[in-house]
Amino acid sequence: MSGKQLHYGTISRWFANRRAGAITTEYNGTCSVILSAAELPEDYQHPQVGDTVRFAIGRDKHERLHAFSVEPVWDEEAKDLRVGRRIIIRLHEWD
Repeated sequence: MSGKQLHYGTISRWFANRRAGAITTEYNGTCSVILSAAELPEDYQHPQVGDTVRFAIGRDKHERLHAFSVEPVWDEEAKDLRVGRRIIIRLHEWD
């Protein structure tokens, strides 16, 4: 996401059947930004309401605020460990 201003927000709605939802963020006051599954990484295709994400904001073809390059903020980054949350551990070196 280099070169883009990053924003943080919380998934406030997710419709699995439509593969779309909304992120609530503090961008320009509190607002909702459209979220499309096409903007999610491969390892994060099933977001949950309440998940924290970082993303770039742009406008879609209808001039609505839309989240682009969405990435989950994993629990260790958010320091918010809760039962049922997914944690991914990546090993950079193996001893």
